[in-house]
Amino acid sequence: MQEMVHDVVSQIVGKETNMAATTMTVSGLQSASLWYLDSGASNHMTFTSPYFHITKTIDTSSSTVRTTDNTTLKATCLGDIKSPLLHLSNVLLVLGLKMNLISISQLCDHGLKVSFTDSKCFI
Repeated sequence: MQEMVHDVVSQIVGKETNMAATTMTVSGLQSASLWYLDSGASNHMTFTSPYFHITKTIDTSSSTVRTTDNTTLKATCLGDIKSPLLHLSNVLLVLGLKMNLISISQLCDHGLKVSFTDSKCFI
Protein backbone atom coordinates (compact mmCIF):
# COMPACT_ATOMS: atom_id res chain seq x y z
CA MET A 1 0.00 0.00 0.00
CA GLN A 2 2.73 2.46 0.97
CA GLU A 3 4.52 1.95 -2.35
CA MET A 4 1.30 2.43 -4.30
CA VAL A 5 0.49 5.70 -2.53
CA HIS A 6 4.06 6.90 -2.95
CA ASP A 7 4.16 6.00 -6.65
CA VAL A 8 0.83 7.69 -7.33
CA VAL A 9 1.70 10.83 -5.40
CA SER A 10 5.06 10.93 -7.15
CA GLN A 11 3.34 10.69 -10.51
CA ILE A 12 1.06 13.58 -9.61
CA VAL A 13 3.40 15.97 -7.89
CA GLY A 14 6.84 14.59 -8.74
CA LYS A 15 9.83 15.19 -6.53
CA GLU A 16 8.98 18.86 -6.17
CA THR A 17 6.01 20.85 -7.31
CA ASN A 18 5.11 24.50 -7.23
CA MET A 19 1.95 24.64 -5.17
CA ALA A 20 -0.05 27.84 -5.37
CA ALA A 21 -1.82 27.92 -2.02
CA THR A 22 -1.10 24.18 -1.72
CA THR A 23 -3.50 23.42 -4.57
CA MET A 24 -2.93 20.93 -7.31
CA THR A 25 -4.93 20.10 -10.39
CA VAL A 26 -4.87 16.42 -11.11
CA SER A 27 -4.89 15.87 -14.85
CA GLY A 28 -6.86 12.88 -15.92
CA LEU A 29 -9.73 13.85 -13.65
CA GLN A 30 -12.45 16.26 -14.71
CA SER A 31 -10.92 19.62 -15.59
CA ALA A 32 -12.68 21.30 -12.66
CA SER A 33 -11.43 18.73 -10.15
CA LEU A 34 -9.01 20.34 -7.77
CA TRP A 35 -7.47 18.47 -4.87
CA TYR A 36 -6.17 20.51 -1.94
CA LEU A 37 -3.42 19.27 0.34
CA ASP A 38 -4.85 19.92 3.80
CA SER A 39 -2.80 19.73 6.99
CA GLY A 40 -5.96 20.06 9.10
CA ALA A 41 -7.95 17.24 7.47
CA SER A 42 -7.96 13.96 9.34
CA ASN A 43 -9.08 12.03 6.24
CA HIS A 44 -9.00 12.32 2.47
CA MET A 45 -12.42 13.69 1.50
CA THR A 46 -14.40 14.32 -1.67
CA PHE A 47 -17.80 15.80 -2.38
CA THR A 48 -18.11 14.06 -5.75
CA SER A 49 -15.93 12.28 -8.22
CA PRO A 50 -16.56 10.06 -11.19
CA TYR A 51 -13.62 7.99 -9.94
CA PHE A 52 -15.03 7.41 -6.43
CA HIS A 53 -15.72 3.74 -5.74
CA ILE A 54 -17.73 2.98 -2.60
CA THR A 55 -16.25 0.31 -0.37
CA LYS A 56 -18.43 0.86 2.70
CA THR A 57 -21.60 2.75 3.65
CA ILE A 58 -21.24 4.78 6.85
CA ASP A 59 -23.81 5.42 9.59
CA THR A 60 -24.51 9.12 9.02
CA SER A 61 -25.80 9.64 12.55
CA SER A 62 -22.30 9.17 13.94
CA SER A 63 -20.08 10.14 11.00
CA THR A 64 -19.69 13.88 10.81
CA VAL A 65 -16.98 16.24 9.61
CA ARG A 66 -16.48 19.66 11.16
CA THR A 67 -15.21 22.37 8.83
CA THR A 68 -13.04 25.35 9.75
CA ASP A 69 -16.14 27.55 10.11
CA ASN A 70 -17.67 24.99 12.53
CA THR A 71 -20.20 23.71 10.00
CA THR A 72 -21.01 20.04 10.53
CA LEU A 73 -21.30 17.88 7.40
CA LYS A 74 -22.27 14.21 7.08
CA ALA A 75 -19.94 11.58 5.69
CA THR A 76 -22.05 8.98 3.89
CA CYS A 77 -19.56 6.53 2.39
CA LEU A 78 -15.99 5.40 2.54
CA GLY A 79 -14.27 4.49 -0.69
CA ASP A 80 -11.34 4.77 -3.02
CA ILE A 81 -10.43 7.25 -5.73
CA LYS A 82 -9.08 5.37 -8.73
CA SER A 83 -8.24 7.32 -11.84
CA PRO A 84 -5.41 7.00 -14.33
CA LEU A 85 -3.24 9.33 -12.21
CA LEU A 86 -4.65 9.29 -8.69
CA HIS A 87 -5.22 6.39 -6.32
CA LEU A 88 -6.31 7.20 -2.78
CA SER A 89 -7.74 4.72 -0.28
CA ASN A 90 -10.09 5.40 2.63
CA VAL A 91 -11.63 8.54 1.16
CA LEU A 92 -14.77 9.92 2.78
CA LEU A 93 -17.69 11.06 0.61
CA VAL A 94 -18.97 14.14 2.43
CA LEU A 95 -22.28 15.80 1.53
CA GLY A 96 -21.99 19.58 1.25
CA LEU A 97 -18.19 19.66 1.09
CA LYS A 98 -17.03 22.33 -1.36
CA MET A 99 -13.65 20.87 -2.35
CA ASN A 100 -11.65 17.65 -2.53
CA LEU A 101 -9.07 17.26 0.24
CA ILE A 102 -5.92 15.16 0.47
CA SER A 103 -5.09 14.70 4.13
CA ILE A 104 -1.42 15.29 4.86
CA SER A 105 -1.73 13.29 8.09
CA GLN A 106 -3.24 10.35 6.21
CA LEU A 107 -0.33 10.46 3.72
CA CYS A 108 2.11 10.50 6.66
CA ASP A 109 0.25 7.58 8.29
CA HIS A 110 1.15 5.60 5.14
CA GLY A 111 4.83 6.40 5.63
CA LEU A 112 5.14 9.35 3.27
CA LYS A 113 6.98 12.52 4.25
CA VAL A 114 5.44 15.85 3.31
CA SER A 115 7.29 19.15 3.62
CA PHE A 116 6.70 22.67 2.39
CA THR A 117 8.87 25.63 1.53
CA ASP A 118 7.53 29.08 0.70
CA SER A 119 6.80 27.99 -2.88
CA LYS A 120 7.04 24.19 -3.11
CA CYS A 121 5.67 21.00 -1.66
CA PHE A 122 7.79 17.86 -1.36
CA ILE A 123 6.16 14.43 -0.93
